[in-house]
Amino acid sequence: MRKVELSALRSTGWSWDSLLEALDPALEAVGLTPGGSDVEVDLLDRGAHGRVVVIDHGALGRRAALGLAKRTGTPVSVFEVVATGGGKRFNFRTTAWLATAGGELKSAEGKELDLESDEAWLGTLEEQAQQVLDAFAGFEYGPARSERRSFKKRKAGKPSSPRVAALLTSLQKAKSHEGVPQPDGRVELRIELAAGGKQRSFCSAAEFDELQALIGG
Repeated sequence: MRKVELSALRSTGWSWDSLLEALDPALEAVGLTPGGSDVEVDLLDRGAHGRVVVIDHGALGRRAALGLAKRTGTPVSVFEVVATGGGKRFNFRTTAWLATAGGELKSAEGKELDLESDEAWLGTLEEQAQQVLDAFAGFEYGPARSERRSFKKRKAGKPSSPRVAALLTSLQKAKSHEGVPQPDGRVELRIELAAGGKQRSFCSAAEFDELQALIGG
C-alpha cells in the first residue's frame, strides 16, 4: 500500500524574511540539516493567509512547528493529511494542531471536507493529497512566491525516558505500526506484532514524535 504524508505549517505572524531566518535553526533542533534528500520542504508566501512551510512528513511537521513557534514567538497552525492507496480508491485522514510559543501542541480544526467523494479530488495519490491539504487548510489561491529546500536527517540519539525506550523496543520488533491521533491530544499506537496478533498502546504526541525520530520514521 502506498502512503503519502503532508504537513502544512502556517503563521500570519511570520514575514517571508523572518521565516527564512528561523527555518534552518528550527529544523536543526529537530534533527534536520540542510542538504541531502531525506525530507523535502516547500516555503510558500500565501499573502493574507500567512507564510507556510510544507513538509512531506507528519511527525517531523509537528516537531518543526513547535520549533518554529518557540523560535519566532508566534503560534503555528498545523494541518496534516495522510493519504493511502492500493485498491480502487484513495483514502485520506486529516488532523489539525496548534503549536504554541510556549511549547504546547493542542488539538485544532481545519475545514470540514467530504473525504469520501470520488469527484472532489483528481490525479495521482500525491496530487490528490496536495489538493486535500490545500482544502483542509483553507488555501483558496496559489502562493505569491515559493522556494524548495532539501534536508537530511541527523542520526537519532537515545530515548528520553524508560517509557519511550520500552515503546521503542516494541516498535522495533513489530511487523508494522500506525499512530492515530486522539481527540484528547494523545496518540494511539496500533502495532501489528511480527509473531502475529495486534497490540494497542497510548502515548503523548511528543513521545510519538520522538519514537518516529528514533526509528527513522
